[in-house]
Amino acid sequence: MNKTLFTALLLSILTAGAAELFTHDVKTEKKPWTHTKFQNQADDFSFIIIPDRTGGERRKGIWAGALEKANMFNPDFIITVGDLIEGINKPHLLTRENMEAQVNELLKITEKSAAPFFYLAGNHDISRTRKGFPKVNEMGAEIWKENFGVTYYSFVYKNVLFLCLDQQEGRDSRPKQCGLTPEQTRWALDTLKKHSDVRWTFIFVHSPWTWCEEPFARIEKAMAERNYTVFSGDFHFYSKYRFYGRDYYQLATAGGVSSMRGTDYGEFDHITYVAMTAKGPKVVNILLEGILSENILPAEKSNHPKVKRVLEVYKEKTR
Repeated sequence: MNKTLFTALLLSILTAGAAELFTHDVKTEKKPWTHTKFQNQADDFSFIIIPDRTGGERRKGIWAGALEKANMFNPDFIITVGDLIEGINKPHLLTRENMEAQVNELLKITEKSAAPFFYLAGNHDISRTRKGFPKVNEMGAEIWKENFGVTYYSFVYKNVLFLCLDQQEGRDSRPKQCGLTPEQTRWALDTLKKHSDVRWTFIFVHSPWTWCEEPFARIEKAMAERNYTVFSGDFHFYSKYRFYGRDYYQLATAGGVSSMRGTDYGEFDHITYVAMTAKGPKVVNILLEGILSENILPAEKSNHPKVKRVLEVYKEKTR
């Protein structure tokens, strides 16, 4: 087959595929729609971020409910900003059995995720070694690795890089504690260099405090010429920052301790929906109380006279 014929055949296949995207039976010149420039393209995708569950979980079930509601949006995947278990916050609870039980409880929740669920460690998942809590960081990291393999990692999805950092790695029993260790920072810089041609980069790290530390400044410097967005949690109230011309998000809660004073204070339970487009990410925060299942009120349980009448008429029609 010559090159001209092959090109013509390939073009016809691509054109046919595009034509199948939208078909209709309207014959009139005027059409009952505005235009056909559909926004969803082949490289578009969406994911949902679920913020802090713990750090003083207000009530069991809020975070699990957030995951259930995230499933309703049929995202490509779901990811978190950490603090998935309560961890060790009292010396007398400093036992491996306690930590393992909390992780097992978490796994029973996340196994219900319809989409792939990506874990991120927060300061409650892997605590900081401090007075009265000997080797707590090492124990937490060990249990985390037994269940999730690594504490920091990256992945690429549809030519978008996701860099998931572990701010707790160096907060162990070493004399000088640090968040992002030199080893992890070098790994992050190498990963960025390896994926220099991606169309966007997302950074996930549990706390905004990590942004203020020197290792993160090195990562930012390495991203100076690329498009990127940063997500974190930890503070339990929402805020959006603008640094170096990029968006940095500090998410609120999905059950973590909060005064819940509303949007004016950034205190609310939510999930964050991110639509990745050719022009970049579009970020929307959705309050949990505003997401309702399609079965919120089955017709059979409605007390509205019009609904009852529809059921009566339909029942009569189908006899």
